[in-house]
Amino acid sequence: APFWMRKLWDAPVFHSMVRARWTALRAGPFARDSIMAYIGGAEEVLREAEARDAAKWGNLGEYVWPNPTWPATWTGELHNLRTWLSSRLTWLDGELLSGVRTEGGVLPASRLAVDVYPNPSRGALVIEVARPSGSGVNVALFDVLGRRVSAPGTLRQDGDHAVFHFDAGAIPAGLYVVQVRTDAGQSIARPVVVRR
Repeated sequence: APFWMRKLWDAPVFHSMVRARWTALRAGPFARDSIMAYIGGAEEVLREAEARDAAKWGNLGEYVWPNPTWPATWTGELHNLRTWLSSRLTWLDGELLSGVRTEGGVLPASRLAVDVYPNPSRGALVIEVARPSGSGVNVALFDVLGRRVSAPGTLRQDGDHAVFHFDAGAIPAGLYVVQVRTDAGQSIARPVVVRR
């Protein structure tokens, strides 16, 4: 990336504007449901071209660089597209929403392993944390303005893993940030979408 992109990204005002724009897009046209609905609509329109595509290229089920998989059917290709887009949205959420300001300040990047699922959630939310041995962990949920919404209710610990269960059905639909902080000072944030 050009040097000026890093300078822009390091500016708190620019970072906040990007975060705000991404949050707005994720609530509308970039919402997972919106994207999947668009693909579903295009699938019906393009279904007629499936036979012509197979006749012209005939490469279903064959490796095409740089694709990691090569399904043998058009439906399989659509499944791959949907899966890749869902993963990409999750990755972009993590990249663009990292550094969200909370009551405790900016959340720095770390090697702390955190999984949040299902994401999007309509009710039960599970937060799994792999942390350094012997380190306590604190989990909290914030809205995109950095206001603390709640802390998960139940905790199960198993060695270096902690599993938190949270009832997201009690909060309004929207984009939230799960903050995980260890006693050792490591912290990480993960975005989560709550739907109704």
